Amino acid sequence: MKHFARTYGPSLALAAGIAYLSLTTGSGLQKMPTFENADKLVHFLMYACLAAALTFGLRQDKKGLLLTICTAIAAASAYGGLLELIQPYFPPRSCDLMDFIADFAGATAGSILTDIAWKTTNSSTR
Repeated sequence: MKHFARTYGPSLALAAGIAYLSLTTGSGLQKMPTFENADKLVHFLMYACLAAALTFGLRQDKKGLLLTICTAIAAASAYGGLLELIQPYFPPRSCDLMDFIADFAGATAGSILTDIAWKTTNSSTR
């Protein structure tokens, strides 16, 4: 259990934070200065971080490259899709396909970049 918490704790903490931000009413967030489609960038970055944490945890568990990347992207994207589907039950939130696409793109970028960093760091320490 200790190993699981240490390995996947950051991913679970990020997932909880993303759920809070995705399901809150957002009244405080509306006062922030934004630009067109700023929320898509936020989605991209949140899910890039989530997939990066998952990728790092899976690599610590010595999972293979294909399993690591596919699992991290699938898990982060499925989580994003689930949150998009339940957002209509938390007004004024709504389900948005473009948000899900940003989630998927961020998860893909985060997982791939983390795996590249993992391989670079671990190959130079051998």
